[in-house]
Amino acid sequence: MSPKHDKPIVGQCERCGEYLNAGVRTCPNCGHYNG
Repeated sequence: MSPKHDKPIVGQCERCGEYLNAGVRTCPNCGHYNG
């Protein structure tokens, strides 16, 4: 168990690789819509 990851990674932006939270489709970093 890694203490760094307190939240499960549920998605990642197809364009920039930014981690996305549950239910998030539009990347907060680059604005790419991950459909």
